[in-house]
Amino acid sequence: MPVILLLVLRNLEFIRAGLSPSKKLLALSLLVLVVAAFVLFPTISALSYPVVINLMMLVWFAQSLRAGQVPLVERIARIKEPELEEKGVHYTRQVTKLWCIVFALTAAVSAYTVVLGDRDIWLLFNGLIIYLFVAGTFVLEFLFRTWYRRT
Repeated sequence: MPVILLLVLRNLEFIRAGLSPSKKLLALSLLVLVVAAFVLFPTISALSYPVVINLMMLVWFAQSLRAGQVPLVERIARIKEPELEEKGVHYTRQVTKLWCIVFALTAAVSAYTVVLGDRDIWLLFNGLIIYLFVAGTFVLEFLFRTWYRRT
């Protein structure tokens, strides 16, 4: 429950940040729905933890793609390379989009394993496969980036 409350408080700050009244109402409604689901269905809620984490990561990365924002991967890249050239800025935007896709896919499959109800499949995917997939994506992107910078 403390984690849920922290998520709600964090997202309430997001709701206050310049959204239209209808979007604020939708966001608040979704938060209430999530909290109600966690209270009413504690077993499903416990299994849904990976879904929530992946959705949070998706929102975090996707928010950074909005107009006027610096993409999250660009912010990370600028720690090492403050004077990032335009080619790098474009590349980091594309990598941020890639991570949005990764988090959307992993959230969807995690949700499917919860709905499926087979705890062995849930454990296999959420305890092993998802980590291998994310690590593989990271390694492949790193290798591609190394090759891309040389060309």
